[in-house]
Amino acid sequence: MVIHIGKEPQDHWFPPSYTAPDWLYGFSSKGWTDNELALMWLRQIFIPETARPGKRRLLILDGHESHDTGMFQYLCMRNDISLIYLPSHASHILQPLDLGPFSPQASYYVKEVHNFTPTGFATFDRATFTSIYQITRPRAFTKSNIQAGWSRAGLEPHNPDRILRHPQVTNLSRMTPELEVPPHPDGIYGTPKTIGEYKELLARIEPKLSPHSQRHLTKLDHGIMETLTTNHVLQNQVAKGPGRPGDR
Repeated sequence: MVIHIGKEPQDHWFPPSYTAPDWLYGFSSKGWTDNELALMWLRQIFIPETARPGKRRLLILDGHESHDTGMFQYLCMRNDISLIYLPSHASHILQPLDLGPFSPQASYYVKEVHNFTPTGFATFDRATFTSIYQITRPRAFTKSNIQAGWSRAGLEPHNPDRILRHPQVTNLSRMTPELEVPPHPDGIYGTPKTIGEYKELLARIEPKLSPHSQRHLTKLDHGIMETLTTNHVLQNQVAKGPGRPGDR
C-alpha cells in the first residue's frame, strides 16, 4: 500500500501494471497514514497476507495515533494478532524495518532514479515513482535483509543486550537535553516589554529578511507599535490614579 498526498486519485496517476496488479493506493492531506488508511491496510493487506490457521501473529508498531484506535485494536484481537508498541523516538534502534530493508531500499531507489534521469533533469509523477519503487523494493526486501533487521533489533534471535548496550541507551542521561532554556548574552529569549526593546529587536531581524517578508513585517510592526503605545498610555493613567471630578 502506497500513500500519496491528495484527496481523490486520477486514472492516469496509476496506469495498469502487470508487476503490481494488487497494489493499493491511499491518499491523505499530508501523505501520511491516518485512522482510515491504517484500518484499510490492516483489513486488506496485513490480515489476509499473514493469516495462518491456528497461529497467532505479531505486529510491531510505532506510536502513531492511527495504530492506537479502538477499532484497530479490536480487529487485531478478533484476528489473533498480538500488538507491540515501540517507545516514542526509538524506532531507529528497535524497528526491524528501519534496521533492515529500509536502508538498502533507499540506496537502490537513488541508483534507479539516476538511471532513469542520467542528466539530472526529469519530471516525476506518481506513476513514475510507482514504477521505480516496483523495481527497487524486491531488491531491498530480501530474506537476508529482513532477518538482519530482526537480529539488529534484538528480537530474533532474542538478544536484549543489543539494545541495552546501545550508546543511545547507556548514555541516555548525557544525551537528554536540558529543559531549562540556556542563557544568551544578548537576551534573545527575553520578551520585549518597552517600545525601545521592541525597536532594538526589530533592527536585528529586519536586515535578515527578504523584501517580501519585510513587507509583512512592516504590517506587523504597525500593529505592535499601536498596541505598545496604547499600553504605555494606560500604564501612565493607572500610575497617576483617578483624577478629581471635572478634570479633563
